[in-house]
Amino acid sequence: MLKGLTTCFLLIIFTLAKANAGNITYGDVSNAKKAKSNTWKARKNVRKKSKKVTHYRKSSHKKKHLALPASSFQKPIITSLSTPEEIAMSNNFRKNRGRLPWPVTNARISIHFGRYSIPETNGIIGDNPGITFESEAGAPVRAVYDGEVTQIGDVAGDTTIFVKHGKYYTTYSNLIGINVTQGQKIKAGDVLGNVGTDETGKGLIDFILQDTTGINQDPEKWLTRNK
Repeated sequence: MLKGLTTCFLLIIFTLAKANAGNITYGDVSNAKKAKSNTWKARKNVRKKSKKVTHYRKSSHKKKHLALPASSFQKPIITSLSTPEEIAMSNNFRKNRGRLPWPVTNARISIHFGRYSIPETNGIIGDNPGITFESEAGAPVRAVYDGEVTQIGDVAGDTTIFVKHGKYYTTYSNLIGINVTQGQKIKAGDVLGNVGTDETGKGLIDFILQDTTGINQDPEKWLTRNK
């Protein structure tokens, strides 16, 4: 019976999170904060009901993908291409599909793009809007391509940098030691910041890539296979 109640409460959490998260654009980080606050309150109540869920919440970075599904990071503000430079950057970015460098060296992918089964949750499904890298805490995080830093803000409690590449966007989340400023023009390989940690001290960052329509893409299809 306890197992059934736990499953029921988890399903309520997932439903509330999905309803509250909404569609968050790069220009509307405040909605992300509100969504996080609402889902955190719901999860806090359930943690009192289940020690197993409490252990999972405290020890896993995957909680964010449950609280903020992929749709939360979709539909950035897509601006029209008004200059030859922006058009050229978009075309060149697209031509480099499969050849972009990894944002962190000596890293491994701990959570792949899309839906996955979250351990210790009796079948609850998470939805990763990008890919999650596990690396040494404090390691440099580099831009994968030339672009412009459009925003630096807090999303789901993590410091996040948004970079525009013409009409493509990359997002780097859970950073510390920010090394760039909003509006700054950057080159591929420039250090944006450093790898932050999860609740257990493990170094993790989330990397998201969106196409010209604001739909999340699988970054593994854009990054080089050889780091």
